[in-house]
Amino acid sequence: AIFTAPQSSPLQNLPWNFFNYTNLGLRLLLEEAGFLVEMEKPQGGYFALLAADLHWSVKEVRRRSMPQVIKVPLIFFCRVVFGFLLKVPLVWLDRFDPEPLHTIGWCFKVRKPNAALY
Repeated sequence: AIFTAPQSSPLQNLPWNFFNYTNLGLRLLLEEAGFLVEMEKPQGGYFALLAADLHWSVKEVRRRSMPQVIKVPLIFFCRVVFGFLLKVPLVWLDRFDPEPLHTIGWCFKVRKPNAALY
């Protein structure tokens, strides 16, 4: 089986967002359920997470109550600066994160010990 799980993300899918697991918690649950972890990979590092968090700024500005004369230019600014100008270098910088401890989430590939290998 292959699956992903968020670690650092805003609350979403409310009211059913109960847990944001770390790779350590996920590995523990998988191994206790009898799975062998064949692959564990972070979904980006700190800079990818920062780029994702900045991407949310447009949604946050939209939610705020403020005059349209301020809101519209602010949304445009967030889209241009956070959605593109900063996102590109942040995603590029992310490749230099040697040990991603602060990540968007985790990908796992697991199998049952007696399952056939394909």
